Amino acid sequence: MSTIKKTFFRIERKFDAGTERLMMHHQLLGFFLLIVVAPLLTLLAVRACACILTMPYILLSAI
Repeated sequence: MSTIKKTFFRIERKFDAGTERLMMHHQLLGFFLLIVVAPLLTLLAVRACACILTMPYILLSAI
């Protein structure tokens, strides 16, 4: 369990460092990615999960 926790922590640190580096070097692009793209990707992920969860109901109700 601690190995998985350490792995996630390491991935999170790498992601945070990369994001910070992007924001420092490309401020306008970083701002656009965080303000526009990140919420859109979140909404797409929610939509995909909702479609996956409701797919069995839709298929079974069509019979």
